[in-house]
Amino acid sequence: MESPTQTHVSADTKRVTMRLPADAHLVGAVTGAVEHFAQEAGLDEPVQKQLMSAAEQACLDTFQRAESPSAPIDVTVEEFPDRLEIRISYSGDSAPAIGLDAFVAAPGKANSAPGAGLMELVDRVQYDTEGAVSRLRLIKYLSSAGNNSR
Repeated sequence: MESPTQTHVSADTKRVTMRLPADAHLVGAVTGAVEHFAQEAGLDEPVQKQLMSAAEQACLDTFQRAESPSAPIDVTVEEFPDRLEIRISYSGDSAPAIGLDAFVAAPGKANSAPGAGLMELVDRVQYDTEGAVSRLRLIKYLSSAGNNSR
């Protein structure tokens, strides 16, 4: 029987990829990977926690937007020389900007959506679609001066 969570870690690059069914209990695998990468990149503990929270919020919101409750999401956590990226992909019929509003809380407005205020936790959020696949990228830039706090 195949495991519901598939994980691939590349030895050549600093990247982990996971395919997760829409189960909130499995988000811990994503936050654990994000924590590991953030530690390896030398990010301060408060920044690590922000990045982990952003990944958790994005996964939970993506589960709600997936084509069906059984549709898996693909998550990649990757370290580049200047940044960490968390990429979340899922199949759906969303228009390019649908879902983006849930990740950006309007100033002065409380938003209870799972991804609300995501922009406050990372440096950049990118959202795009290709065919029926939607992708969300959470980007945290690394400081070259050794001070990796926001």
